[in-house]
Amino acid sequence: MTALETETRTLRRDEGRIAYQVHGDGPLVVCLPGMGELRSSYRYNLLPLADAGFRAAAMDLRGHGDSDTTFAR
Repeated sequence: MTALETETRTLRRDEGRIAYQVHGDGPLVVCLPGMGELRSSYRYNLLPLADAGFRAAAMDLRGHGDSDTTFAR
C-alpha cells in the first residue's frame, strides 16, 4: 500500500469529524498541515516515515479537506 492508498479514517466529535490517515507502526509522528493546506501535503512523507520505523499520521484541519466545518470554534 502506498501513502496515497492509505485508508482515510475519521475522529468523530460532538461538533464534527476530523479526517486523518495513519501509516506504519512504531513511535507516532503527527504531520499537521498549515492553514489552507491538506493532509495530502504529506503524501510523499508518510511512506518514508513508515519505512524508517515510525507510525505517521496526517490530518485535515477542521473545515479543510474531508474534515467538517461544523465546529463552534
